[in-house]
Amino acid sequence: MVRRVSLVILASLVTLLITHSDASGAVDLQYKFKQGEVVRHKIVVDMDLAMAISAPDAPQIPQMHVKMVGIIKQKTGRMLPDGDVELVDTIESMTMTIGNQTKKLPLDKVPPMTGLVSKYGPSNHVTNPGAQAGMLSALQLGSSGMTQYIRLPSQPLNVGDYWTDTTDLPIGISVQQRSKLAAEKSKLGSYMVAVIKQDVSGNLDIPIGQLVALAGQVADAKLPVDGNIKALVLGDVSTFFSVERGRIIRSEGTLDMQMDMDVTDGTEGGQIAIRAHLNFSVNLASK
Repeated sequence: MVRRVSLVILASLVTLLITHSDASGAVDLQYKFKQGEVVRHKIVVDMDLAMAISAPDAPQIPQMHVKMVGIIKQKTGRMLPDGDVELVDTIESMTMTIGNQTKKLPLDKVPPMTGLVSKYGPSNHVTNPGAQAGMLSALQLGSSGMTQYIRLPSQPLNVGDYWTDTTDLPIGISVQQRSKLAAEKSKLGSYMVAVIKQDVSGNLDIPIGQLVALAGQVADAKLPVDGNIKALVLGDVSTFFSVERGRIIRSEGTLDMQMDMDVTDGTEGGQIAIRAHLNFSVNLASK
């Protein structure tokens, strides 16, 4: 039970929360939207995971490799008078592979998430029906903030310029990003892109029940556990932004996670220490 809970929680967190320089002057990075436009992002995560459980009769768990692949559909909704745009995210598919076994995660209980984005990036205002709206929105917003839409500065940038941003999400996740414009013009497939390099750090300290409720929705399971979870995440991200299209074409990076949990289900309890290293990519899909 304890191992199962920890794997599902980790998957929920992960679902969360390339270059040549040619500097020729300041560049203004802004997102562009068309009402009714639909785009899709493909997310791929490869993770090496080590887990140690301190509990009665706890088994020794070998290091494992986990791969997650998902498709998120995004539709541009209303264009608001203040310049913000409503975006509706729907997770269309998500698979998890552990060893040689691949499981398609049921998503019928995960409703679409509606959030607001300006030409400079996401706000923290998210709406979503249902009792678990805050958690679902936070995880999807966290994913969007690090991949689909990072916050951009409102002033033009020269190559080498830095900016910083901190996002506090509703379920207790604080994410800090230090971003640098590394290249103004770089070729990526058929696109000319600006290249943004980011140092990312985040921490989490919340009751485990909040994430278990979300994990139960995603995994279609009831997980009656209690306790506390603390996590620290450090990483680096490369983002490739098409100034002409006003969209992120690709994000890729690595993250290192340390997670410690005190878990009890009323009959047994223990401590779980998880160490994970993951590589991820998020690509604007062709269809």
